This record gives sequence, structure tokens and C-alpha cells, in this order.
Amino acid sequence: MVLMVGHLIINTPNISNKADWEMEDWKFIIVGLEYLLQFQKQPMEYVDIMCDAIIQKRGMSFSVPETLAALSDVKKADVDIATLLPQPHSEATLREFFAALEAKLIETNSSSLLPPL
Repeated sequence: MVLMVGHLIINTPNISNKADWEMEDWKFIIVGLEYLLQFQKQPMEYVDIMCDAIIQKRGMSFSVPETLAALSDVKKADVDIATLLPQPHSEATLREFFAALEAKLIETNSSSLLPPL
């Protein structure tokens, strides 16, 4: 299976379909998000843009539920996520960004399920 994020293509030869993913598979999505984030000087200013890109599937091959699952898994992971991809942001900065992104995706996703007034 191949995941796409912007110009980054992540080949996952041991995974034939998304149903075969395991706990460590959150790394594919997180690395993809980190790839886009590494170019941002102020990551927290990028939360809304990243959220919109995920929802609209602009340049990304993973869905909102897959992203939320990865963000949930990364919170439980005992790994320095800043070392997954060479980039300028600290683990604390990335974890803060991913927590804000998760909250924004949940808020946006749940509000889109509400019936119109």
C-alpha cells in the first residue's frame, strides 16, 4: 500500500490494505503530517489549515477516522516523535500540535454531523 502526503509518498510493502494495519502503523500518518509541518515556523498557526486539508483530502490519502486513530495512538506511544522525521520542531511542540489537531478534527467532524438549523 502507498500513502500520499503532498509530494511525499510512503511505500508500505508489508501492508496490503488498511485493514492489516497494526499499532505501529500510526507512524505512517504521523510522519506524513510531520513532513508537511516541518515547513511551518509556527505549527500552532497551521492547525486549521491541516485540519481542512485532511477533511477535504487535499494531497493526503488517509481519512479523518484514520488520522484520529493515528493521533490517538501517538498519545500512547513511548517514542520521541520528533525523531521520526528530521525536522526543526521539538517533541513537545509536535505533541501540542497533534493534540490541537485531534481536538479540531473531532470538533469539526462532530459539527458536520449535526442537522442544519
